[in-house]
Amino acid sequence: MTRQEYENWLRKEDFDLDTAIDDFDGTTAAHIAAIKNDCEVLEYIAQTNPKLINRTTDSGITPAQFAAEGENDEAFDTIMKHTTFEKVWQKLVIDRGLNLEDNYRTFGYILDKTKEYILKEINNPNKKQELKRIHSIIQIKTSIFDAYERKYFAKILKKEEY
Repeated sequence: MTRQEYENWLRKEDFDLDTAIDDFDGTTAAHIAAIKNDCEVLEYIAQTNPKLINRTTDSGITPAQFAAEGENDEAFDTIMKHTTFEKVWQKLVIDRGLNLEDNYRTFGYILDKTKEYILKEINNPNKKQELKRIHSIIQIKTSIFDAYERKYFAKILKKEEY
């Protein structure tokens, strides 16, 4: 993607050309690219304005969360090439205090992606400390999620009985 193509994309999405941020709610070009599963724009942003990859909206949502909410695997994987699961969990669980009732699918999606990452990197000695930090961040939320998941599936099974 060229700078001109990116600027045209920003104009089409009504973003400020200098900041790529919507003043109304703090949404960035990275958020919209994540929603639209536009990996080319995400790569361009990561290379030219990397802070936008982890920036939150005014309500605390990151581009990774938008990608997860839409189950946009390509966008999520592109974002994760330029950030860490530790940062995603930090913003998701600690900074935002994710509400499971409203974000069940998003939490599950990111948890599954994190498990894939951990399994892939488990034997990498260079990742040992990072994996420990990720584990400590998600440990409590995961136990809450597991309890919620059992409750959620119990509701589904109960509905199917009728």
